Amino acid sequence: MTMDITSLPTKAGSATIEYDPMISTPIRTGDVIHIPVKGTRKSKCVSCDRSITSDWKFCPNCGIENPFPELEARGTMRPVFDDWSQFVFYQTNPGSLWFGGTDERPFLVRLDANLSRDFDKGVDTFFDAMVPDLIKQLEARFGEKPRRRQGDIFMYELPYGFSEIRGLLSMTKREPIPEQRKETPVYGTRHTFSGRFFRCSLLGTQSTIIGQGKLIAPDHEPVALRSTHALAQARGLFSPKIAD
Repeated sequence: MTMDITSLPTKAGSATIEYDPMISTPIRTGDVIHIPVKGTRKSKCVSCDRSITSDWKFCPNCGIENPFPELEARGTMRPVFDDWSQFVFYQTNPGSLWFGGTDERPFLVRLDANLSRDFDKGVDTFFDAMVPDLIKQLEARFGEKPRRRQGDIFMYELPYGFSEIRGLLSMTKREPIPEQRKETPVYGTRHTFSGRFFRCSLLGTQSTIIGQGKLIAPDHEPVALRSTHALAQARGLFSPKIAD
């Protein structure tokens, strides 16, 4: 299914959306999200029939945006919120699902295409499907709290102190878990954690980071964790290590 781009937005929060016939998959460059389209552009505006230049994003005569009816998005674009500050784009060929718009800053990430079924069930179901299993397990054991997140990294505040948790887990494993105090990438992503932390298996996960300190990532405000938290990455990412 394709969509006439005259019906689609040119902004998603602080992100600008451009429709580009020269690309095959969506990309983000800074604050601009590029969506692939197909077709050709006429030299006259669809609204007022005045001559226009092919790289104009609106008609300077009548002001209409995207005045090129021959261009169609290579898939289906739907708003997550009514104001289009975030959206999903399902590309039909190749079949892929993209999630973009503005969080703290503009972003674009490719998701597992199966999440389109969760989106069809509603926005709440869509977002819940991306919450890591570890976070849900911790909520079930220790209670739900306002979910903290920096991009695709979720944080859950644990009910015990750093040394207490480390000691208990060391006893369970019958070997000491070494504490670390250096800056480290979080699960191979662009996020980095600095402070006191250790890695361990927790509720079926491997190498979970547990610590207190600061979480830093491009395009996001730093997050200070003054108490002990477990960190987990969002589910449903197509390429977890390069997620936006």
